[in-house]
Amino acid sequence: MKNSKSHIFKGTIYAILAGVLWAFSGVFGQIFFEQYGGNALWITTFRLTVAGIILLTISLIQKPSEFFSIWKDKKNYAPLFGYAIFGVLMVQLTFYACIQVAGAATATVLQFTSPIFLLAYLAIFRRQKPNLKSLILVLIAMTGIFFLTTHGNISTMALSPLALLLGGLSAIAVVSYSLIPKRLLQTYDVMNVTGWGMIIAGFVMNCVHPVGIWTLR
Repeated sequence: MKNSKSHIFKGTIYAILAGVLWAFSGVFGQIFFEQYGGNALWITTFRLTVAGIILLTISLIQKPSEFFSIWKDKKNYAPLFGYAIFGVLMVQLTFYACIQVAGAATATVLQFTSPIFLLAYLAIFRRQKPNLKSLILVLIAMTGIFFLTTHGNISTMALSPLALLLGGLSAIAVVSYSLIPKRLLQTYDVMNVTGWGMIIAGFVMNCVHPVGIWTLR
């Protein structure tokens, strides 16, 4: 019982830290765009490539015998590439693109509406009815989005359609990021799965916008 509570406590702390650090990354991303002329494509390519290398290096050092285990079963290919493209890559690219269009605060708020899309997915595809608490939280989130986009005046739009689109795609990507690798994370080392996902996503982004090319926006 104590061990279970300890895991829950650690998980809660990690979740809070992840949210805080992700928010900070958005702020630094906005500074990068505004003061250094960067763009969403380059920063996504750079982050994914570097993070993938770091995580895979740690995975190799910690569990060298399991480093290529995920590639030995062809059934892993579809979820791994799906996780890399529709999860890892999309969540990074749409988030930073939204920051570039609407700012870090707006992008973060829009992305954190992802539970709405998760509940919709569970209700439609898994036939799981949301409980009252979840519905209330969704209603609060939608109310917040309404005031964010209209400033309380339904006849005006404070955000551009592009910003809303990118923010919505970012929220959907968070759901994909969470659901697609579920079986892989239950079978293989988390560091290894995340590292391969990021390095694959980084490779794809390098084909689109190589990290060696610095383009001013």
